Amino acid sequence: MLSHPPFRKIAPGVASRSDILVLLNRYDLQSSRQKRCVDTAYAGEWFEIGKVEYDHMLDTRPPIFVRPGAFSVSEFKGGTVAMVLITLNVIADDRCFMGFCELRVSNSPEMLKEAIVACETNRHFRRLGHQNSTAHLMAENPLCF
Repeated sequence: MLSHPPFRKIAPGVASRSDILVLLNRYDLQSSRQKRCVDTAYAGEWFEIGKVEYDHMLDTRPPIFVRPGAFSVSEFKGGTVAMVLITLNVIADDRCFMGFCELRVSNSPEMLKEAIVACETNRHFRRLGHQNSTAHLMAENPLCF
């Protein structure tokens, strides 16, 4: 059974359009097109993008698949690694993300979503500190405590 490489955030904050271009092309400088056809260098990487960039990708690229809150564009970054764009509500905030999934792993888009939520939720609570995070959880979920 094929396993997916671990997911990892590769850029802090929200990437601008010029940041996105650099992130999308960084391996192209290192490898030839022929090598990239079987390469999985991008697989597992993700970063946050703005709503404008998300909408632009949705409007300009034909999708491979469309699911609620996610779609993949028909431009492979190497082998069967495709760009997947996702909208998520993380800590009461709608945000957009771009990631790369190995599509031979059937649930890789869902794995990407789970990795993003885990990373961004943990980052939020680390920032709040232990006491504040408990108060925040109790305010949102009074029946859980």
